[in-house]
Amino acid sequence: MEASGSDSLESIRKRVKDISHYERSRKRKLAFDSHRKYLSDIEKTLKAPTLSEMADLCKRIQKHKHVADLKKLQTGLAEGGKHVSTCFKGGATLYALTGCLTGNDIILQVEAACAFVNLGMGTEKECLYVCNKAGTYLVLLIYSGNQQLQDLSAWSIGNLCGNHKRVCELLQKQGVEEALQHLLASMSRHVLQSATYAIMHYISTVPHRINNFASQTVIRQLIDALNRNESMISEVGWCLFYASVEQNICHVIVDYGGLTAMFSACRRLLQEQNPRAEAITPLIRTLINCMGCVKGAPLQACYYCDLIPVLSDLLYSPHPHLQEETLQLLANIVIGASETETGRCVLDDISLKPRLNNALQRAMAGKFSDHSLVAVPFD
Repeated sequence: MEASGSDSLESIRKRVKDISHYERSRKRKLAFDSHRKYLSDIEKTLKAPTLSEMADLCKRIQKHKHVADLKKLQTGLAEGGKHVSTCFKGGATLYALTGCLTGNDIILQVEAACAFVNLGMGTEKECLYVCNKAGTYLVLLIYSGNQQLQDLSAWSIGNLCGNHKRVCELLQKQGVEEALQHLLASMSRHVLQSATYAIMHYISTVPHRINNFASQTVIRQLIDALNRNESMISEVGWCLFYASVEQNICHVIVDYGGLTAMFSACRRLLQEQNPRAEAITPLIRTLINCMGCVKGAPLQACYYCDLIPVLSDLLYSPHPHLQEETLQLLANIVIGASETETGRCVLDDISLKPRLNNALQRAMAGKFSDHSLVAVPFD
């Protein structure tokens, strides 16, 4: 009897243990499946809706604002062209998106802001329509405390401004210049990158606003951003280049340490495994402008410790336009520094000519299709 009772107790314990293990496994599987992303589900979110599906989607958004529909709308708008034009039929969809953008639901606000980023890829007429209806709200969101909304609003403004003069003029009346200047004080890398992206498109489209927009504070903030953020060198560089077409701004760039910041940025970029030509190009062009119109800038450049390594690497660049523009920069430095006795002595002290002679000969030789020609020595 004792043996039988012991076997019975052991079997009960085993059965309870098995049931408990089964329940734990079942719950764990349910929890795992609830977070699992199936490829088929991901594919559905990435697949752009057709034009007829876009029309149905717009009608649904006009009646009910759902996050899933807004995400699907963003995917469709990313296709551009007729997909974007579909949203403007009747104007009700834009009205609904603006309602989401100005509402109290932060999730709907973010999704609507993402939609406006893609709406900025439309034609100038469509972008002008967007700014008439929602431009003021996009500008106001820049002053919000939410960095994600600031980022998306600046990004939207950058897309809307691109090569659209009338849009830029309307946004200027809506206060976009002060708003973008405000964003430059942000400590968020993503917000700063979107702000410089918007500034780049704005001042390149309406260059007559450069003197009004590019104050000393703005130039100082751009130079500070150049020193702090590797990922946004390209955007900051193009902002400085477009601003440097004005001679007085070149003086401001030099006064606030822009030469050292740009040479240092070039040095860091050239040390990368695959140097980004799109980031180096605006820096070189800005340096050319500053060397050409600011007295004393060429001599100041000669005191930069890595000047010769930077110029040498640029002359050996595989990109022909970088070689050619580096030759122009070098010519501006040599001509400008040679105007004074002090400058000529500095050029001799740093041995600029002999140290760059080989790199210069190679760059000059590459400019000739007739390989029988001999490159002219630098000295």
